[in-house]
Amino acid sequence: MRLSEQQLEREARLRGDVEWIYDQLTDGLTRSLRISELVYAAAERDPGLVPTRAEIDAEHRLPQKNKRGLEIDQGIFLAQVFAHPRCGSHLVHAMSQPKPEALAALAEFGRSGAIDLGPVRLDRRDRVGQVTLQNHAFLNAEDGAWATGEVMGSRTRTYGRGRFLSK
Repeated sequence: MRLSEQQLEREARLRGDVEWIYDQLTDGLTRSLRISELVYAAAERDPGLVPTRAEIDAEHRLPQKNKRGLEIDQGIFLAQVFAHPRCGSHLVHAMSQPKPEALAALAEFGRSGAIDLGPVRLDRRDRVGQVTLQNHAFLNAEDGAWATGEVMGSRTRTYGRGRFLSK
């Protein structure tokens, strides 16, 4: 799929402005925003730069053939953020941090050795961690719930003698 003229113009504008925009959204890199928080903050701050949450939510309800490709506009923005050395590094670091839900689930996992995150289950057996993807509604497919569970579950690592800690 080719980018429209409007998308190409937005991409060119972002090449020069992405650092300033990212600094505004992250208060000079003092706030860490995950990708979804970043794109929706950008939509609020600069209408028309990327689609709003309401626009994306409405498009998610449509069959694929009826979608306008709004996520492409988010991709254009994120591509420029990641392409910028300082902004891209900051965003990668923000995304590598555990989500609050993962930290909340960590205590239960430490106590019981198992945690069911819906589409992802994590079990500890001696010194081995086992991750089970269990998206029963969709065989070999990803949906929003699966991705949330995967991100929460993927932040747990094995250290030492079977101790599980969040990175």
